[in-house]
Amino acid sequence: MERGKRLFVAKGCVTCHVNKNVDGGMQLDVGPDLTGKQYDPAFLALWLANPKIKPPTKPGAEMPNLGLSQREIASLTSFITGGKSVAVKQH
Repeated sequence: MERGKRLFVAKGCVTCHVNKNVDGGMQLDVGPDLTGKQYDPAFLALWLANPKIKPPTKPGAEMPNLGLSQREIASLTSFITGGKSVAVKQH
C-alpha cells in the first residue's frame, strides 16, 4: 500500500482528490474524497485503466487517463481500497 500512497501523490491524484492518508490533497474542487471508500477493486482497476467507462459526476470533472501501468493500477487500487488487491497481468 505504501507504493500506492506514493503514486497517489506522484501521479497527481492529490490535485483533484482528498485522501486523509496523504498530505496536501484537493487543490481543485473536482473529484470526490477517496478516504475510506469501498470500491470494488476489479472495477476500480478497470476504471483507472480507462476512465471513459464511467462518465463524470459533474461537468468539467472528467477523470484523465494517466497512462498507468498494470503494476501502478494494482498499487493505487490497493491504496484506495485500504488493502484490497487485484491481479496484475504479467507481460
